[in-house]
Amino acid sequence: MTKKRTMNELRQTKDTHYTNPGISSNEGKKYLDIAGDDFMLKQAKDLIVNELQGEFYDIIFEAVSNKMSKNYMFRQNNYLTEAGEELFEEAWFEWYQEQHSDILYRVLKKLEP
Repeated sequence: MTKKRTMNELRQTKDTHYTNPGISSNEGKKYLDIAGDDFMLKQAKDLIVNELQGEFYDIIFEAVSNKMSKNYMFRQNNYLTEAGEELFEEAWFEWYQEQHSDILYRVLKKLEP
């Protein structure tokens, strides 16, 4: 009866096969060369970071909007009647966007390393 190997044991076997410099197979050496290429590694990381930045920005943008809509200070109907909305809608929109941009900027600044 053969002993069942754990996932960790299997992973370690695989890692040794591809990353052990003493491996004599050409396949192992090929993967070692790719994994050791600093330029390719940096490119792969940069690609992931760049793709995630846009996604995170959209998520944070929407989160700021959601939080603002729940806060009394940013509810249009707390300041304007229906008649006032027609007269001041554009001014309100500009003010609201300015506040949203300020909050978004401050959140993003806190996230910088």
